[in-house]
Amino acid sequence: MMMAGAIGILFGSLLRIVCSTFMTHREAHDPFQVKHLITDGPFALTRNPLYLAEGAIALGIAMMSRMPWFVFVTLLSGLAVMALVIEWEEETLSLRFGRLYDQYCRAVPRWFSWSRLFHPDSYMNTKGRVKLLTAIRAESGTLLIGLLAILAFIAKADIEIFLMSHLFP
Repeated sequence: MMMAGAIGILFGSLLRIVCSTFMTHREAHDPFQVKHLITDGPFALTRNPLYLAEGAIALGIAMMSRMPWFVFVTLLSGLAVMALVIEWEEETLSLRFGRLYDQYCRAVPRWFSWSRLFHPDSYMNTKGRVKLLTAIRAESGTLLIGLLAILAFIAKADIEIFLMSHLFP
């Protein structure tokens, strides 16, 4: 669970970094601030890459905690966000962009599909647009929190192993 959790945290952090190169900070937090429909980069693979990233980070942290109830609560919270927030955001974007957004929804899945991953349209508009250093600077807080969470859980596990081996030899 520790390794799977660390992979989830790193995947989510890296996905957020890549997403940040295709949108502004305001667009990431408020669908009313979106000036144009973003359909390239990670948004060509899934309509909700930021929620996918946040979910991976949250689930990774829950898994690294090694508390099954925390994983369950994290999954329930994700379902609540999907039902309440994502539905509202997609409705808002549909009203704002009309037919263009409806075409985007027909082409790109809400979450993920393997066929879209290998579709050439997913990469044509993205080529050369990911500025990795700029993105890392923009998302340095997310990356730092993710790395600190991984280190904290590894330290916790090491302390538990040390205590168990010395208290119960």
